Order: sequence, then C-alpha cells, then structure tokens
Amino acid sequence: MTLSNPPASLEDLLHDAALHDGPLARVVADQLTRLLVAVDEISYGTSIDVARAQGAARPDQEATMALGNALVHRLKGLFAGRREAAGPVPDQPPKVTHQVVPTVAEKPRATATVRPGAVERGRIDEGIQQVFQDFAESPQVRAVLGADPLPGRTPVQDWPAFHLGLLRLHRDQAEHWRAKLSRYLPVEFTRPVRGWTEVLADIEGKQVLIPASHDHPGTVAWRDAPPHDIVGTAFGERVQQHRRIAGIASQMLWLAREDRTAQYATQGGLVPAQRAYTEFQRDVREGLTAYRSAESGTDGRITVLRAAQLAEVLRSVLHQPVAAPGSWWADARAEAMTFVRDTGSAYAPQLKVKDLGIRTSYPELRGSREADPESDIRLPVTDPADSGRIFDCLRPALLEPSGIYRSGRVIYGGDLVDTRERRPSS
Repeated sequence: MTLSNPPASLEDLLHDAALHDGPLARVVADQLTRLLVAVDEISYGTSIDVARAQGAARPDQEATMALGNALVHRLKGLFAGRREAAGPVPDQPPKVTHQVVPTVAEKPRATATVRPGAVERGRIDEGIQQVFQDFAESPQVRAVLGADPLPGRTPVQDWPAFHLGLLRLHRDQAEHWRAKLSRYLPVEFTRPVRGWTEVLADIEGKQVLIPASHDHPGTVAWRDAPPHDIVGTAFGERVQQHRRIAGIASQMLWLAREDRTAQYATQGGLVPAQRAYTEFQRDVREGLTAYRSAESGTDGRITVLRAAQLAEVLRSVLHQPVAAPGSWWADARAEAMTFVRDTGSAYAPQLKVKDLGIRTSYPELRGSREADPESDIRLPVTDPADSGRIFDCLRPALLEPSGIYRSGRVIYGGDLVDTRERRPSS
C-alpha cells in the first residue's frame, strides 16, 4: 500500500494503524497494551523506591518517572482515539490497578489536536519562554510562590510548574499571566480533548488547569469528572452525598503527585509531597473510610471529629509560602474547613469548630490549650517577626461549652535561622 501523505511521526503511524480495521489493528493494540503495562510498572516501581528511601529522588529516578508518565499519557491517547473512532472493542488495554491518572469518562469525540510545523513550533516556544522568564522574575509572583517560581531544569518541567503556580496566585493575578501566555498558544492547546487528565471539581463548565503542549495532553477540572480511584473506593456512596469534599480529595491527590513544590505535613515535619505520596494516599484512604463509618453511626461528636481529621489530611498538602487568598488551592483548603463546620451543624451543634489560623501567636494558642504541641509543626524562620507566629491551621479545634473537646494542629514559626554567609576560615 502506498501512502500519498505519509504521517510525520511513528506515533501518527501507530495511531492510524490502531484505527485501521482488521488484524493489523489487533496486533498493534496488543503490543501497545504490553508496552503500556510495562512502562506503568516501571514508573510505579520507581516511585515506590523513592518513597521507601525517604529522600529526594535521584535525577535518573526523576527522569524515569517523568518519561514513564509521559509515555503512559501518549499510549492512552492512542487507545482513546481507537475507542472514539470504532466504539468499544475487545482489544482495549486493561485497567492498571495502580493507575496514576483518573479514569477518563466516555464522552463524545472532540476535535483532534493539530500539531504545528517546525517553524510555527519554534515561534510558539520562543513566546512561551519569554512569558516564563517574565513570570520567574516578577516580584509579585515571587511574593506568593517564593524566590524560585519555576524550579524545573528543563522547559518540559517548567510547563506544568508554571500552571500549577497559577493555581496558588489570586485568580486575578493568575488570569493576567494566563492571558499573556495565551497569545502564543494555538487554540488546540487549550481545547480539552479525549486523553486529557480529568480532575473532579464542583465548578460550572470545564476549566483548563494545564493546557496541552506539543507532546503532552493537558489537565481539565470539571463537575462531571470521575473521582480519583482511591476516593471512589474509600468513600463509596458518600461521593454523591459529599461531592465537594470528594472533589477536594481528588484534587489534592492530583496535586501531591504532579507538583514538585508541594509539601506534605507529616508528624515529623514538612516533606516533598511527591516523596510522601504513598503515605498521603494511605492517609486519604483512611480518612475517607473513617468518616464514612462514623457518619453511618450514632455518635455525632465522633462524626465531627472524623470530619476534622479528614480535613487535616487534605489541608496537609500545602506550599511554603502558603497559597494566596482567593487562589484555587486556598479556596479548596477553605472548603475543607467549611465541610467540618457543616458536619458540626448537622451532627453536633453544641461543638464549635474553630480555625486556629486566625490566631497570630503560638504562645497565646498554647496558653488557651487549643494547640496540639505533640503534633504541631515548628518551622525554622529567617525573620525575627515570624518566630512564634502561626502560619497555617491543619486541623480545627473542637470546643464545647464546658471546655475543649479536641485541640487543633497548626504550623508555626520556631527558632531563627542564621542566613548570613559564612566566611571561609583563614
């Protein structure tokens, strides 16, 4: 067979072969399935090795996980195209039990992405890099995201880091940078299509969190997205009853896996969320299951306590500095606290749910016996004014008219760190 217009890449050939009827499609689907499972096993095994080592991932491990996740996305895109064109077929790839991307619900076929040519691609990349440079040097951005807003070592790493950073800025500031970048993006990059990652969120319409790039699918949040597998399994029928908290749990699982700058507040302090991802998954599963069981019981106070503990797990994925008020993640964290208040009103009206983040002084908090000194997190600080200051509230305090039922958990400033440069000894 002669191809009058040969595809530009091997991936295009595989895509056309997968869409072709007959034995060729079955062979290609079978081999791609084997490759998908093998790559996913390697990526998952590497992430487990990093978590067990309790240290930062080595460059080779980071590269393995990044390339593996990219390959999985692309391979799933090939199968999505096969399903769109031909409907359900018996040769679809099996669901991997430790799948890292939420299952994409069946939707009508969207317009396929058209790849730009080499010249156009160069123009796009040049414009994107200029926006990234301006973003990294912006004092307003640094005030929220810290001194290194784009910590990636390559443009491929900077792409998601930029968009994840926007989710920590006030929505008006984020929209300013989103508009600057959109001048250089083809419309196909911002049009959700099959194969994109979907994140459950209680919002009207689809909101693009990370647009597609030349080689990687994007991420979109919307109300009809399926919950994360862990959330759906652990929360069961409560997913429909508490759609917002299920959405926040799904969002936090996504953020902890994708965002290199995210931290997880463990009992021992803050650690990179990607490194603690296995622990975070376990804590989310246990928190959802415990709340589900308590809500089925008869003790209202225990139900509120389990809600507060679930909120603590979800609020324990955070950034330093903390996300700006009015940002995507600040709203999600606030919604987790609202969930506790609503649970208290429904099951134990006598309890007062108190967000300890409104306090400014940790000694004052300890004096009122609302703190949890054994599990509070003490951070070293560089500014004397931050010593003893409360930075964040993870678990609210539950107060009864007769006294404190359960104390809360906070992050606060501890000892001052000497940041002066040390002169070498003569």
